[in-house]
Amino acid sequence: MLLIDNDGVSLRNTRYGDVYRSVSGCLQESEWVFVEPAWQMIERLASHGRTQFHVLELGFGLGFNLSVFLDRWLKRAKPSWRCYVQSIELHPLGLDEYRRAWAAVAGPPATELVERWLHCFDADGAYALPGIHRYALHSNFWFDFFVADVSMALKRLHTSFDIVFLDGFSEAANPSMWRSEVFRDLRRHLYEGALLLSYASAKSLRDRLSALEFDVSREPGFPPKRFRLEARYRPYRRIKPFCPKPAVEDLMIIGAGLAGQCMALAARARGIQGVLIDAKLQQDCDSQAHLPAFLEHLHCSPDDNEMARLSRAALLSSYRLGSAQGSEGLSPLVSCRLQLLYRSEARAEWAKRLNALLAHSEASFNPWPALFQVLDEYRLCLPRSRAMALPNQLAFPQRQAFVARLDLHDGRWQAFDESGQLIASAATMVLTSPQALVKLGFNHAMPLQRKPGVSLLIDISSVDPLHPVWQIKSILADQQHVLRLAAPDRLLVGSLYGEPNDIEARSSLLDALQALLAMDASLFDVLSNAPSVLWRGVRFNAPDHLPMIGAIADRHQVGEQWERLRKNARLPMPRLEQAYTLTALGARGALWAPFGAEILLDMMQSIPCPLEADLLAAIDPARGLIRAMRRGEPLSGTIGHL
Repeated sequence: MLLIDNDGVSLRNTRYGDVYRSVSGCLQESEWVFVEPAWQMIERLASHGRTQFHVLELGFGLGFNLSVFLDRWLKRAKPSWRCYVQSIELHPLGLDEYRRAWAAVAGPPATELVERWLHCFDADGAYALPGIHRYALHSNFWFDFFVADVSMALKRLHTSFDIVFLDGFSEAANPSMWRSEVFRDLRRHLYEGALLLSYASAKSLRDRLSALEFDVSREPGFPPKRFRLEARYRPYRRIKPFCPKPAVEDLMIIGAGLAGQCMALAARARGIQGVLIDAKLQQDCDSQAHLPAFLEHLHCSPDDNEMARLSRAALLSSYRLGSAQGSEGLSPLVSCRLQLLYRSEARAEWAKRLNALLAHSEASFNPWPALFQVLDEYRLCLPRSRAMALPNQLAFPQRQAFVARLDLHDGRWQAFDESGQLIASAATMVLTSPQALVKLGFNHAMPLQRKPGVSLLIDISSVDPLHPVWQIKSILADQQHVLRLAAPDRLLVGSLYGEPNDIEARSSLLDALQALLAMDASLFDVLSNAPSVLWRGVRFNAPDHLPMIGAIADRHQVGEQWERLRKNARLPMPRLEQAYTLTALGARGALWAPFGAEILLDMMQSIPCPLEADLLAAIDPARGLIRAMRRGEPLSGTIGHL
């Protein structure tokens, strides 16, 4: 989509037939039109006590504005400040196209500017997949690259902004960017007094903004343009200002399984201390407390539904967090998943899914091979899917106890055992145990489904080194999966759902293993006769199979406001003070637990979440209550159960 004109004057987008900017002076234009006015706004906000700033860009283009703004931030921002920039772009370019464009702009000095963010973009092109991609460009500067149509993106945003860069192609080339409907949607995401900046200053644009409660002015433009636009949002109604939540002092996590430990790991990485409470001892004392591996399990659907978008966001976040934080979090064991399509119905289903996704790629290249690669008719490679393991030690100390009661006293949550003895207290509480969520009365109108399962662990340490089992280097999957683990050497085969007896479970899992490996009978007999053990566990999921991640509803206040809430969908759901849940992860615990922990910490710390508003609503623990209201049901009977 990128064309550098032969005359060396402009960078042109062939899809829109419009130029990005003048090659001579594009960085100076960014500085004059966007960055300098934005910086004056930031300094004005800082003089009134603000330390966190939110910037929205409509039209990322070649990243000129981000580069110049980041350069200004690194030179002049105070250490206590934090900035979150979100840029919406429907048609991302390839990495080589970005580099070619910047090489044509200004040579080596400009290359240094662009590499500050471009080196974070995924080499396999995953940054161009639909959704929000978060990159930490500095210790106090975060960049969200939102790949979406601007109209859809503004409907899915959940953050409010102080500054907006309106930098799309011209109205003649890209009319959808400049429609009144876009600005109406934009208003919902602006603080009072928010500043909108643009190179465009046509009277029709000024009239549209004025009709939508903006104070519009024309300022001197960057030559050859005579004017640029500044518009301040001055709504007639009063808008709630930015009010950050108090700093998280400490954290009490009830449930020390996979979700609880991921929550503790993420909190420790942000400098938060706390305690884990669970009646069952975890790996510090019992190495058999959990499975040795958890699989990141993607979902692929022809309509790219909520489940698919959520699992994709979680998977990409997992890789980026691992890159940024080093050893924090889950440890990768096996990379790459081979989906075996021996069954004709499996081949047909996957072909339907992938054809639908490939037909809707908006980038200048196809980014979907970052997640799905067709090797041949019978094999599909998922290169980013992995098997993960919990660390050997807990991130927080564990209190071995059963929580019978939770109270909020003087701004601190207190956990008591069955005898009434205090177990622990903290300013913030997270429930990661589904049983505790229900028994303590915090699950409302969302009955959780119990799914027992069984896996098989086969000891292969004594198997002949020439046996083909040692050639297994990836996850092999169909309806079940198999992977080879090291130290100690084992095969993990799973999972079989239900509660079969040991003989039935072992027989079914060995049959699945034989189908996956496609070995001669004599070679397979070596594995089937090797020492093995069954591992049984229970997973919980909501009826819609989506996780429960977010703030817990305050049922007492909900009861008092039930009729008002039922009649007005815009009213916020009352929530308990500093009480959250991360549970009901089902078969995607390794995928959703680390991501959910980051989402909760963002909520606790008043940080914009890198997830669209409709997905946050889809995983809201109060969604059962909200649906009950919409159906006109009474409050009675909305307590969830297992």
